[in-house]
Amino acid sequence: MDSRPLISVVVPVYNVVEYLEECVSSLTNQSFGDIEIILVDDGSTDGSSTMCDDLEKSDERIRVIHKENGGLSDARNTGIRFATGEYLSFIDSDDWLSLNAFACCVPYLNDSDIVVFGIVKEIGGVVVKELKPRTTASLSNAQALEQLNCFGGIDVSACNKIYRKTLFNDIVYPVGKYCEDCYTTFRIIDLASSIVTLPHSFYHYRMRDGSITHAVPFHEEFIEAALIQLDYFKRHHPELVDVAFGYCGFAYLTKLNCLIKYDADCNEIKKVCSELRKFNSSIQHCKSIPTIKRLQFAIASMFPSAYSFVFRRKAK
Repeated sequence: MDSRPLISVVVPVYNVVEYLEECVSSLTNQSFGDIEIILVDDGSTDGSSTMCDDLEKSDERIRVIHKENGGLSDARNTGIRFATGEYLSFIDSDDWLSLNAFACCVPYLNDSDIVVFGIVKEIGGVVVKELKPRTTASLSNAQALEQLNCFGGIDVSACNKIYRKTLFNDIVYPVGKYCEDCYTTFRIIDLASSIVTLPHSFYHYRMRDGSITHAVPFHEEFIEAALIQLDYFKRHHPELVDVAFGYCGFAYLTKLNCLIKYDADCNEIKKVCSELRKFNSSIQHCKSIPTIKRLQFAIASMFPSAYSFVFRRKAK
């Protein structure tokens, strides 16, 4: 490539030989083509390494970096260091993008530091959930942080966003953490001057048994990251402490849901319900949180037996 691309797409690769070609094809066939694709082979052992090299030969926009296995965060950080574009985007190597994704986002890049779009979660090609912003909007960092914490259409995933690369000058993904996005997304948003949301789901997330985020039903790091964010808001955004406090409560609610789903010990469930009650009053007074979510939390914290019964019936 003779000139600097507009967008660098970082693709961490680890043992995804079955899905990698589809992922990369969704990038090379984008209707907006001024991109570079950085495949970071994180010590794959299933033939993905060879496939990366073959793909590199097929398109001059593809660059391959081979490294020892260090995990998703380490692979992303490596890709960021090698990226030459003005903007960054991330895609997991078993997922794919709609072919018009970048073309639809590029018109908004000059006036924003981050563009956010939606995610479609799929199992076997069947859509099971869609998460997307409600409208096209230009937000301040504080407004975007509130949406991030209050089910407002901005979610924590790194992959359904395009970022101005300079936002990562002092930000790295935490190596060794399971839910790395929960530790970083709020910090990156806080560095942005303007965030644009688009109500279109361009990112296709493949739910499969072997993927990192689908393999573990709950991880304590979700709660740890929520508490770290709460402390950050106390220091940098005191006006958002209530919504961050509520976010912590919903992290515990997610843990409760997993305990119920996997028939955990009753004592464990009681411990989590005890934690929920500490957050309930604040959540009920936080009008930024949707009413249906506040009602769900109230029932879970005050009537855990009824909540467990309904949750199990709904999960069947």
